[in-house]
Amino acid sequence: MNKEEALVKINESDNDDFQVFTKDEHNTFLTNFKETEVSKGIKEEGFKIHQFYEDAVTEVTGAKKDTNEKGSEFLKRQLTSLHSDVQDKDKKIGDLEKAVNDKSGDEALKMAQSNYEALQKKHQKSLDEFKVEKESQSKEINRVKLMNHADHALMGIKFLGSVPEDAQKALIEIAKNDVVKDASFLDGNVVFLDASGDPTRDDQLNVVTMEARLKDKLKSIIDTGHQQKGVKIDKPVDKDKDGKPIINVSVPDTVNTMAGLIEHLQTVGLARGTDDYFAALKHWSEKLDIK
Repeated sequence: MNKEEALVKINESDNDDFQVFTKDEHNTFLTNFKETEVSKGIKEEGFKIHQFYEDAVTEVTGAKKDTNEKGSEFLKRQLTSLHSDVQDKDKKIGDLEKAVNDKSGDEALKMAQSNYEALQKKHQKSLDEFKVEKESQSKEINRVKLMNHADHALMGIKFLGSVPEDAQKALIEIAKNDVVKDASFLDGNVVFLDASGDPTRDDQLNVVTMEARLKDKLKSIIDTGHQQKGVKIDKPVDKDKDGKPIINVSVPDTVNTMAGLIEHLQTVGLARGTDDYFAALKHWSEKLDIK
């Protein structure tokens, strides 16, 4: 049905909830939706990163951000303070080194040497703590970026309706963490490095992508949509422990109308008019947005 034919059908109907899209308009809508959702996720994660920085600096220095102070200004103030402390310690160490070189064999020299060693240790400890904190923040930023890439890759994957939503979410979260743990950025792209430090490639010598790795991890719950028409299955619809329907039947990509959906459900063994038939019809008509 083309756009003009669809408009005629809509005008003949009493239902005001129709929206008509061409294929290109629908693809544009989906692309804009994905970009909006990803931008929203990046903004939320950006806030978490800023909060992570502020909490980390407070934990290391004991200082807290002023009520109306921006996070960036707070970080700059504390880093400047740390830098000044390091410079002061370097000056004291330099003065003590000079005192050690100028004196010998007396109590003053021993005291200076003791103070010099204590300041050196304290100075090195501060530098080590700052380095560890900086590396930790860098790793967290990298992980957040990779998680956003994983979420974006998952937007194009269709999952089986027969898998309960809570179980599906748990499996997806596990897969995301496993994949992100092994992922790296190389020239702005997400890759998976082998033992030699080179990007991992598939059998066709293509660089393995985030989406491909996620699909491999989640292949047991992905709806491939390739079930053939006319092939009956033992239990197209099952029941969970609470008596709620579990839809085991999948629908091919070629099914995009209500008539086609009805025909397909009957060919896989669902008798028209039964509870199982109506459960599957409701599930797939809503999932495919068929009216």
